[in-house]
Amino acid sequence: MRYTINHRWGDAEEADSLGGPVLVALLAELADPTDIEHPDVWIDDNESGWCLSVFAGDAGLVVLENDEKDDIRHLRGLSSDDAIALCTAFGAGDLEAVLQKGWLPGYG
Repeated sequence: MRYTINHRWGDAEEADSLGGPVLVALLAELADPTDIEHPDVWIDDNESGWCLSVFAGDAGLVVLENDEKDDIRHLRGLSSDDAIALCTAFGAGDLEAVLQKGWLPGYG
């Protein structure tokens, strides 16, 4: 399986591709910003080694990292629609489009 989808409360599932409804449901898990114990959901691309994490809350924080390359980047201020678009590109395997965003170094 190409992707591992990690849900907010610890469940995970494998998928060969990620469609819009799956991503919308995944990001909807972030609706409660007061749950600080489980602040994010994330998608691992098992082929490329990249992981995209989206965090709950008003900061609109998204983190992109690749442990193999010791590369950690973040974006702040993303709307829900922006996060869905970014996850959709990531889930479609369009890493080039994802990497071209205005990423800043580190976890933010």
